[in-house]
Amino acid sequence: MALLNKKLVLLHPEKLNKKQIMTIEKSIVLNQGLGNLKFGMGIDEIVSLLGNPNEVETIGEDLEMPTTVLHYAELGLSLFFDYEMLYNKDLGMPWEQTTQFERPSDREILACIDIDAEDTVLFGEKVIGKSSQEIVKLMVSNGIIKQTMDKEVWGEERISFEDYAIDFFFVEDKLLSINFGK
Repeated sequence: MALLNKKLVLLHPEKLNKKQIMTIEKSIVLNQGLGNLKFGMGIDEIVSLLGNPNEVETIGEDLEMPTTVLHYAELGLSLFFDYEMLYNKDLGMPWEQTTQFERPSDREILACIDIDAEDTVLFGEKVIGKSSQEIVKLMVSNGIIKQTMDKEVWGEERISFEDYAIDFFFVEDKLLSINFGK
């Protein structure tokens, strides 16, 4: 691992014979992804970019469609994959019949990202460690106003901007992590 031009560069020992180098930009693009990681990418695509995760977890094994989580501790990333839904329009149904999904596909796609890396950027600013007031100001200055706030008994505070599928988690008014999706 090395820092090059303000981007994290990862060398994967299992891929050194291919001389594959991957840069990971930790810049959040709302409703799209994080740097080169885009919502809708498959697990194989992510693993080919990042290498094997430190841990793989399955959430909701008892559900019809469980979620697979790939944890990359060295990057401060947890990537959540859900089964891609095939809608009627994808199956050749007329447009007026596209409101209901027909069935899940066999392909799991990136649906959500959780990040706590100190070099995480949103709207051109590093955000981890900022106060809740600074985050709200950043969002509002970028035209994102509608928010909800929750405070847990143990002290964690969450500020959500549901229209943009992003949650900010604070402890003692310091941003610790961000969870966002499409």
